Amino acid sequence: MKATFTTSVIANCFFPVIMMILAVTCTSCSENLPGNGIDEEVTYENGNIITEFFKVYPGGTTIHAFGGDVILDFPRGTVPTMTRYSIVSFPLEQLEMRGNNVMMRAFSLTNITNQNTFANPVEVIMRYDLCKFNMCQPGEESDLAIFQYIGDRHAFHKIEALGECCMNCSCKTVSGCIDECGSFVLVEI
Repeated sequence: MKATFTTSVIANCFFPVIMMILAVTCTSCSENLPGNGIDEEVTYENGNIITEFFKVYPGGTTIHAFGGDVILDFPRGTVPTMTRYSIVSFPLEQLEMRGNNVMMRAFSLTNITNQNTFANPVEVIMRYDLCKFNMCQPGEESDLAIFQYIGDRHAFHKIEALGECCMNCSCKTVSGCIDECGSFVLVEI
């Protein structure tokens, strides 16, 4: 009888300790760390259309989409709460671009959680390939800029300049800033 009493006292002492250990280990890793939005990245490929999903945190997040072809740098305070975005890369070969020499791949950024505007400008860095422009290879790399693409993968309406862009010819990138979600493409100006 004394052995049964000793076993239940030992079990009663260890049961709360085991429950505390389980509670701590099960809840400590439930949230992604701030600033690392690509832990939740999911990629879907449908022919030439690639879709990725990611999270942006209020503390700031840098996203490398499409294998680094598009980099989005969300500074601190751009979003008020953790926000989910989708980014879609789509081809433009089938569209009549009306005399504009554009890279034949655009991307569209959409806010899934909140509004499509940002509290702070977001830096966009796009990698280019001179052989993938619709009219011909641009004569001068410094003539490339990021434009807002008005339309979608089925219809082209117009393109509008974002503003000042910076070139890095050694890395084959063009960077600029955006204030809201939308579709963007590289254009020879």
